Amino acid sequence: MPEEKPLRSMDLGELVSELISLEVNFTTRNLGITTDNYTEIDMEEFNQKYGQRKENLISEIGRRENHYLPRRAI
Repeated sequence: MPEEKPLRSMDLGELVSELISLEVNFTTRNLGITTDNYTEIDMEEFNQKYGQRKENLISEIGRRENHYLPRRAI
């Protein structure tokens, strides 16, 4: 897995782009569509790393959306 850039230093477009990329990698590897020879243990580690990064990206995107959405008057 390439070195991860800190989420706070990324703009929203970079966050979404990385999330899409991770989702494609995550899905294709789980379907076995890869040229790498992963053992089952490697796949568990891979899924754990990508899964955690994915959750962090989703959380950061949500945090920013909530921050930038206009507040409704009550």
